Amino acid sequence: MALTLTEREYEVINAIINGNTATKELAKMLAIKRKTAENHLYNIKQKTGVRKAGLPYWVKRNLEDVGSVE
Repeated sequence: MALTLTEREYEVINAIINGNTATKELAKMLAIKRKTAENHLYNIKQKTGVRKAGLPYWVKRNLEDVGSVE
């Protein structure tokens, strides 16, 4: 079964990879509420099985181009 991430989830992952690791920073950067950022992080964890701190490593192993959405 293929992993399906939303465009916004890819944006959150990109932000984390680029060093915006605090939920408050993510929310500000993406112009969303902190709770919404938390929900995106929760959904990413549910889909990938990876917590926020491990996302950069997970991306290197699993996604060639994190900016592409299918």
